[in-house]
Parts: sequence; structure tokens; C-alpha cells
Amino acid sequence: MKKRIYCAVAILLFLLAGLLSCSGDSGGGEDKSGGTDNQSVGTESGEELATKDPWDNLPEKDYGGYDFRIYVRDSEIYTDDFWAEAESAEPVSAAVYMRNSIVEEKFNINITPILYPSDDHAAEAAKRAMRAGDDVADLVAMHGGTMFTMAGEGLLMDWFEAMPHINFGAPWWPEEIAKNLGAFGKLYCMTGDISHTRLNRTMCFLFNKKLFADLAIDYPYADVIGGTWTFDKFAAITRQGKADLDGDGNITHDADRWGLENLNEWTYAVSVLYSGGDKIITVNDDGSLELTIYNERTLNIYEKFFELVDTGSVYIGNVMGPGWAGMFLDGRSLFFSGLLEGIIEYRNMEEEIGILPLPKYDESTPKYYANVEGSTNMLVVPITSSEPERTSVIVEALCAEGNRLVMPALYDVALKTKFARDEESALMLDYVKEGIMYDYGYYDNTLVPEIAYTGVFLAQNRALNFTSFYESRAAAIQKNIDMLNAENLG
Repeated sequence: MKKRIYCAVAILLFLLAGLLSCSGDSGGGEDKSGGTDNQSVGTESGEELATKDPWDNLPEKDYGGYDFRIYVRDSEIYTDDFWAEAESAEPVSAAVYMRNSIVEEKFNINITPILYPSDDHAAEAAKRAMRAGDDVADLVAMHGGTMFTMAGEGLLMDWFEAMPHINFGAPWWPEEIAKNLGAFGKLYCMTGDISHTRLNRTMCFLFNKKLFADLAIDYPYADVIGGTWTFDKFAAITRQGKADLDGDGNITHDADRWGLENLNEWTYAVSVLYSGGDKIITVNDDGSLELTIYNERTLNIYEKFFELVDTGSVYIGNVMGPGWAGMFLDGRSLFFSGLLEGIIEYRNMEEEIGILPLPKYDESTPKYYANVEGSTNMLVVPITSSEPERTSVIVEALCAEGNRLVMPALYDVALKTKFARDEESALMLDYVKEGIMYDYGYYDNTLVPEIAYTGVFLAQNRALNFTSFYESRAAAIQKNIDMLNAENLG
């Protein structure tokens, strides 16, 4: 069986490597982001992946046809992480199907979805079942913004304690996640290469190459590679995009040109905070939590961003008009701020588009940081789960095979080869991926209510400023943090 599995894997990886070679090797091993603390960006070759055995640290198990239940939102965006109905011509679906088949055959299980409404961010049905002591599922994939409420109720297992076969040092479990979403030596949620939504739902910029050429603006690729793609450079370009095309004296979403179209107030107004590498809450080395959102750099970041908004060259959906005004699609915006999956959504645009990481705060910033939007699939293990040891075996296998099969299909084939329209844009994806960050304060919105989404409130009410917004809330939040630290650390 093992030989048959790895033969199939090698064939798929050979096909992926062949597709990737058509787009050029943009992984490289050099430091691409121009900062002082960057690690090299790159991926293993197909040959290396094909000979790497993800089962080395997993026990031989036969679970007798067990239905491994994954509770997940009923939407293709989220269900695609965990299964495909049959083999597909789409690289990602084919890879998910292959991964699942390997794991199902290896452990004699059936990966079984349990769907719940996609707008049920808090997984209320699952919580009710857990409160009643019911074994509702082996794994729950839920909205990242509500998982800490379940942990606070004692409804979730600690991954460090209950999941013995999770190899947290493996490349399929990014260190950034466990380091910044765990606290006090406990970790109640996790994600990794078992879920490709974490890459799809990372923030980035798209830009209109024709408009750049028409306005004699150089593509920012060289700045990104040189480490000089900063907010100031971005703002200077954005201001050039504003134009009253119909000559009525007003800049409107349906008739004129903008420098930046934001899908809504949850995109760049939130993401801009992270441009300097700051977090709302920092998890210290001893596991304690520290409120760190307010400092000279973040004050400057918000001032610069909203000064740019006030020039009239930045459109923020839901605040200024429709959440998706379509001006970028119509060729009337230099930039679009949204999720990486926007590459796929805009693949039918007539005009060519480029991809960029979000700009740095300044040239001394180590990376082009970007947050993962809260709606991504975050994984939790219910306290009522009957055999978490079994869950750890299956989840580790799915994640390891996701690293070998699914992520290469998404990243190297679907994004780089099929949808990225030039070699430079494919290279830019490496910077986006390298800068992914997780912020405890963004996800634990019960601990830092409102401040978790500072950019949203400042965008919705331009009479607010960052200092007054923060100072009116900081004392109560600091009290919550102090109490939590005292309860867990003594």
C-alpha cells in the first residue's frame, strides 16, 4: 500500500514540477525582502518532496473504517480545505483528493464533513453540543475571530497537551502561529498546511499595469525586491491615481478614478497596522500577554494612512459606498486591497494586473508583513472529542500531506502559473507568503473589544483619532489583561 501511495504522490509531484517549470523558478534562495532579519524564501523541489516521508513520526494505526468528522462552515471557500468529491482537472482540488485518499487508506478512515451555516461565525450549534457533553466532531474548523470565546468557556482542548503526534517544529506547522496564538503555555487553536485558506485569505495589493503605464509610473517590483517598497512610496503613487474623469468636480465611485480601492473597511484599514511589525497584543517569552498596539510607530502609521484617505484618493467600501464598487475591475483604480484569492477573482480582467505585498512602514522594517483575515479556517479540538490522540495522528498526516501536495498545487501552480500574469508577480507571492503574521489581539476580540479592529472604527468615524480611541478603552482592556496574566502565571 505504501509503495502504491508514494508512486501516486511522485506522479502528482512530477506533474506539478513540470507545470512550475513553465512559469520559471521564482523561489530562489536569496534574501528577497531587503530587510535585516529575513529568512530566504523558497520551496523544496518536487524530487525532494517526493522522497520525503511524512510518516516517520506517526504510528501504524488501523482505525477500522472510522468516520473522521470535521465540522466546517457550509461554503465552498471553507470546505475546499478538507475534501474534494472526486479527481479533478483543477490542481488544488486534485491535490486535496489525493491527500485525503492517502490518509484515508493509510489509517482506514473516512474523512466526513459536518456542515454548519457559513454565517455562523461562532459555531453556535457545536458549542451547544459541547456544553451538553456531546461528542460533536473530531475537529472544528471555524472563524478565527470567535475561537477564544470557546476556549474561555472550557470547551476546547489544549493542543500542546492533548495532541501528542503534532510535530510543531515541522514546516507544515508555521512557527508564527503557535508562537503568537498560544499563551500561558497553552494552545487552543492551530492552522497550517492542512488549510490552504490561510494563504488565500492573506492580505495583498493588486495593481493595474495599464494605468501605471499610462501615468508613466514604474511598476514597484524593483522596490519590493530591493526592500524599499514603503508606505510613503505607495502613498505617493496612490495620490497620482485620483482623477475627476467626468469633470463634475466630485470623485465618485461609479464615474471617476481612484488611487486605491479597498474592498471594505476590514481590509487595508486593518492591515496597515501591521506594516511595521507591531501587534495589538504581544505574547511574551514567559507566555504572558502585553498590550502593544499603541506606540510612536503605530501612531504615525494611522496618521499617514488616514491623511491619505482624506486626500480623496482612497475608496473604502461600505464606508464610502458599495462594499465592492468594481472600480478596479473597470480599470478606474491603480490599486486594489483585498485577499490573495482576489488574484483568482480578477483573472478575467481585460487589463493586465500585477501582485504586490503590502508595503513596509519604512526601509528598516524586516519584512512585508500581512495579516491573515479572521474568516480563515482555524482548527480547534472539542473538549468532548472521544480520542484526541487519534485526532492528532490524522491531523498531522493531513497537514504533512497538505504541505507536500496541496500547498504546492495552490502556490506554485494555481497562483503562479495559471493566474499570475507575469514572472515578477509570481515572485511577489513569495514575499506575501513570507510576511504572514498572526496577532493574538486581532483574534481574541473578547479580550480587547473594539481595539482588535481599531482600523475599522477609525474608518467608519473620521471624527475619531487613534489616540482618543485608544485612551478611552486602554484602561479597561489593560485590567482584563492583568487579571488574565495573574490567573495563569500567579
